[in-house]
Amino acid sequence: MDHPLFRRLGRSFAERQKAYRALLRSNLDEDFIEELRAATNGGWALGDNRFQREIAKAAKRRVAPLPKGRPPNPKRDKRQLSLL
Repeated sequence: MDHPLFRRLGRSFAERQKAYRALLRSNLDEDFIEELRAATNGGWALGDNRFQREIAKAAKRRVAPLPKGRPPNPKRDKRQLSLL
């Protein structure tokens, strides 16, 4: 039995098959491919921030990599006097 979404692609099996093949012929954006590879290889969720928060809550784990490098040092308040 065909999937309902596949059945919506055309009236006959041949029409559906032709439409499905046309979908697969389109080229994906290179940036998207890189994001997809990074998410897949890292086990991360691919999506916007809201989606990632929802998945993290459901999975009870981090679903995106931490930023690379050390966090920046806080700027020292120049108005404060140094007593040492």
